[in-house]
Amino acid sequence: MDVATQPVVVSGVDIPINGTVDANDLSAMYVYFNATAPTISGASLLNGIFSSSAAPHTYNISFSQSMAIGSSGYFIVTANTSATATNGNTIIINGATNPLVFGFTTGPNITNNQSNIAGTHTIQAANVIVTTDPVAASIIKVNSAGNVVYTAKLDATTQAVVVSSADVPLTGTVNATDLSALYVYFNPAAPTISGATLLNGVFTGFAAPHTYSISFSQAMAPGTSGYFIFTVTTSSSAIIGHTVKVDGAASPVVFGFTTDPNVTNNQTDLGGIQTLPVNLLSLAAKAIQGAVEVKWTTSDEINNAYFDIERSADGLNFVNVGSVPAGGSASLIHTYSFIDREPETGVNYYRLKQVDLNNHFQYSKAVETNFQTGAFRMSTVYPNPVKNMLSWSVYSPNSRGVLVQLSAISGNIISSQRINLLKGKNPQLMDIARFPAGQYLLSVTDAENNTRLHQKIVIIQ
Repeated sequence: MDVATQPVVVSGVDIPINGTVDANDLSAMYVYFNATAPTISGASLLNGIFSSSAAPHTYNISFSQSMAIGSSGYFIVTANTSATATNGNTIIINGATNPLVFGFTTGPNITNNQSNIAGTHTIQAANVIVTTDPVAASIIKVNSAGNVVYTAKLDATTQAVVVSSADVPLTGTVNATDLSALYVYFNPAAPTISGATLLNGVFTGFAAPHTYSISFSQAMAPGTSGYFIFTVTTSSSAIIGHTVKVDGAASPVVFGFTTDPNVTNNQTDLGGIQTLPVNLLSLAAKAIQGAVEVKWTTSDEINNAYFDIERSADGLNFVNVGSVPAGGSASLIHTYSFIDREPETGVNYYRLKQVDLNNHFQYSKAVETNFQTGAFRMSTVYPNPVKNMLSWSVYSPNSRGVLVQLSAISGNIISSQRINLLKGKNPQLMDIARFPAGQYLLSVTDAENNTRLHQKIVIIQ
């Protein structure tokens, strides 16, 4: 728009939309003003309206834009498409047959030289291709996690998408208690759990065949690919010989999206059958003088590498307290033991994480024992590494005041507070989300008795 002889105030514009857009294709129309160039960059937003009518339709947008004598400026019209926009529908503004009509606070002389040089804009939904990545048939163990049953590769070719869910049809012979959970991971680089991000999971409680729906949110940029990896956790009561499988040909995984992309389903039957065995015969924990002894026996050890011993104060959150190498022979019964010299005061829960030579692993059921001590001590913190909230506790033989500090490895104190302890176990919470990622030292100091407890933690963000 060029202003030749007198200043004007542009007060609004009527925008005639043509094409094939329907009432659900557009969510809003906006008008911007740029005094120097026909670009959104450097422009000012004047106003906008919600749009909910099928073409042809004229939208009126009111605003106020002053223009001085001899000045020029560009009025730029934009449209927002909705999540349910129809692929292939078009938006057209024909400046020759149906031009924009501007309003003014005065009655200027208007020379209309608008022409049909605004191109047709076609709605392009995201295109997604889903294929199956091979998963070999294997033996998965009782009470084990991280057992991959299916991997689907998604290619987002034309537009960004947000994958919001997956319906996963499990088949095989598993009963209602063989599995305890189903998880989905995302890896943008490779079909492996290593390097993948856990998206979400659900508890499993149905016999196969059954379809489980998992909700999550995974954004994918245009031109990118990624692997959605599905794993199951077997229960301690899983039955030897039962199987679990996802058949991508007969019952493929169905993905949900926040928008309505064009999905090409190329899934095939490349997910091998996963079969359950057993090898842990017994597990027990017993409090001894100043420590806890964990003992267990196994048989049928095939490709067994080592055992991690994990401890928990509540039966839910476990930490690693040691490792024992495997015996090696598959034909013998093996007896193992481990001494935990720093158990929690009170009830301790112990479980085994058995790791194979191929880094597959399984968890045992948890057993418990009661360990009592009168010493002033800090329990193991969890989770560690930690991202948001840190849980820990201090056992005190009597009531006392202590100083709690969080220090960087360099020695700089970044958090300090005094708390009062009661006799017995004192659970504590610390919000560490505001601290940068890195290694820190959590310490509890009792100045009266010249005692200092400490625990190294790792913060991730």
